[in-house]
Amino acid sequence: MSMIRAVVFDFDGTLVDSNEIKRHAFLQFARRDPGGEQRMLRMVDEVTGDRHAIVAAYLADRDGAPANEAALRAAVDAYSGIVDAAVTAAPEMPSASALLARLRRAEMRIVLSSATPHENLVAIVAGRGWTACFDHVAGSPPAKVDTLRELFAAQALSPDAVVVVGDGADDRASAAAVGCRFFPVGEARGASGPEGVYSLDELQSLLVDVARTA
Repeated sequence: MSMIRAVVFDFDGTLVDSNEIKRHAFLQFARRDPGGEQRMLRMVDEVTGDRHAIVAAYLADRDGAPANEAALRAAVDAYSGIVDAAVTAAPEMPSASALLARLRRAEMRIVLSSATPHENLVAIVAGRGWTACFDHVAGSPPAKVDTLRELFAAQALSPDAVVVVGDGADDRASAAAVGCRFFPVGEARGASGPEGVYSLDELQSLLVDVARTA
């Protein structure tokens, strides 16, 4: 493995055990509407994107027409009011803090890249006391692949000096689009074929010790 200088992490399901929390929050939001939970389950399974995209699709499906901007914003804010506090209080994935601390001691650049809206993500990270763990926090927009490209440009890094760690297909796709190595963790929805799935504890030695001696 070539010298690693930066690690880009997904958030939900990667560093924080919050995938089920977010799914439950979508259902709680939709529960106010007759048949809302089943409609929302379909949206969560079918729609690719952040909370804005899922809520917009839900409202359009419910009402038979796209929601206006004010209605969509109010609905997204209602969902955020349900989910953000719960994610802030959610348990971390095993060894998350230890891995972040290990990478910091190794003087690697640590980037958080999530589909959570940027302002919400920054507040959640601060609420967890994790702000100092990251050199850069990037919620949506931009897309994850754009965050990687911005990292390359800002830090003069090549793709082989950056790795992506995540549990989602979007994490794998962003890494593949720019030629970074990808490490599937958690539910490993971004894994492909026989590719291994890693624990965060395993990544402590893999990303630091092996890379330093390569």
